[in-house]
Amino acid sequence: RILLANDPKDNFTKGNDIIITEYVGNLRDRSLLFLENGECAVIANSKIPECKFKEVGTHINNLISAAADYKVIAAMNADYKQAVNKQQIVVVTKSGLIKRCELSEIITKRTSLIGYAKLDADDKIVSVFPIDNEQQKVVICSKRGYINCYSIEQIPFVSKSAKGVKAMGLKDNDAVASAFLLVDGVTQVAVITNTQVKRIELAQIPYGNRTNIGKAVNTYIANNNAFSILKVIPLTNNSTIVKVDVTGAKEYLTVGSINYLAYDQRVNAVGNEIADANLWISNIKDSDKADE
Repeated sequence: RILLANDPKDNFTKGNDIIITEYVGNLRDRSLLFLENGECAVIANSKIPECKFKEVGTHINNLISAAADYKVIAAMNADYKQAVNKQQIVVVTKSGLIKRCELSEIITKRTSLIGYAKLDADDKIVSVFPIDNEQQKVVICSKRGYINCYSIEQIPFVSKSAKGVKAMGLKDNDAVASAFLLVDGVTQVAVITNTQVKRIELAQIPYGNRTNIGKAVNTYIANNNAFSILKVIPLTNNSTIVKVDVTGAKEYLTVGSINYLAYDQRVNAVGNEIADANLWISNIKDSDKADE
């Protein structure tokens, strides 16, 4: 928790850790930290120590007893207005299941660990994001490079304990790599493999049905992990991506510095294996500067 007067361009992360999001909240709200094992750490913002941006911050296990070997894959601020207004989230798993449920099932008045997904032993959560309406679209990409896009209304609304339905058609030995909500302003998509980064036009992604396999956006080579999709990231004209390699070295890529290629073209592998990548997010408005 930091004051917004701090410069968000300073990077405090260590090793191959990476910033996944930032959001504005107040001390009466809750922070929801979604873990990849299907649990959500609900932490009162007032319990999170205030620090400067360059400081590492507090590990969540200092605030709540959570599994140490699972990473946070999404986080958001939540208040009880969102529960009353029936705010929904979409949950996507590695094995190819998707669902939407209400935040009211997760938000609690006290700091606690709440299950938000029922997973098989070898499954994990790859994406969680809030939605505004059923007319929005979700984009899903598999590790073998197939990408699909369809409307939120095709995703059934269920309870947090339900497993969900098929997120996309998957071939043998394939799995979901990542998913995101398509919002206004997104014109391109960054495709991140274990060794490469490229961008494609959004128009190259087909719009169809939830159970479709989709379109191949990367040439996959069997038994070669270098060409396995790590993540797909939505881009606007002003986006910056931060990627971190297995040594912990970070690199910041503007849209213009990322190779623009056709969906079936590959980028020659350069440098160390990529451990993770995400948008370098700094979208807090000046009107929010009074908050934390």
